[in-house]
Amino acid sequence: MSRYVRNVIVKTSFDGDEVTVTLKPMTFADRLFIDQNVPEGALKDASREQRIAFATAARERCIPAVLSIQGLKDADGQALGAEVLGDAYFADLVSVVWQEWYRAASVADPKQPAGESSASSAG
Repeated sequence: MSRYVRNVIVKTSFDGDEVTVTLKPMTFADRLFIDQNVPEGALKDASREQRIAFATAARERCIPAVLSIQGLKDADGQALGAEVLGDAYFADLVSVVWQEWYRAASVADPKQPAGESSASSAG
C-alpha cells in the first residue's frame, strides 16, 4: 500500500506554542529544485551566502503550500495565520516545516507513516 497522503501535517513547538501546519504535498518541481540545489550533506559545508540563498528559495516554495496553521499566537495570545510565515521572526519555524515537508515527499521515509510529522523548533 502507498504511504502517499493528500495533506502533510507538521506538528512542532515554536516559541512556547504547539503549532500544527497543514501543507499540500510537495510538487515534483519543488522536489527537483531542492534535490538539484542541495546535494545530501551539502548545507553543512556550504558558505553562509549559499545557505541563506537556499533557505530563502526553499521558504518561497514552502509557504504557498501551507493550507492552514493552528496554535501559533502573537504576544497578546491572538491566533496568527500563514501570512506571518514570511516574517523573519518565524524563520526557524519555517525551516522545520519545509524540512518535514521534504521528508514527507520521500518514499522511503519511515518516520512518516500517516502523513504526520513531529519536530521541535526553539524559536
